[in-house]
Amino acid sequence: MRRAAAKSLGKKTTRTVSTKHTPSGRFVDEEYVVLRRGGKAVGVVISIDELRYFQELENRLDVRQADKALADPRRTPYEEVRRKLGL
Repeated sequence: MRRAAAKSLGKKTTRTVSTKHTPSGRFVDEEYVVLRRGGKAVGVVISIDELRYFQELENRLDVRQADKALADPRRTPYEEVRRKLGL
């Protein structure tokens, strides 16, 4: 594991990450590069692998919520809503 101190570059603070691999071999950062504006954290730099992981996680959650909504017996079919609204 490697570790380095934070460096200040103008309004941005950078930090060299401490890294490790999970048992599955997936790369994980224990720390991230945080972008700050006026002392407030406004963003973070992540690896493309982590971005894809978070996108996949979000997609799975969306599908789970959609399945739950479609299974709700109280839901009103779209066609009926359109008819009631005169669309």
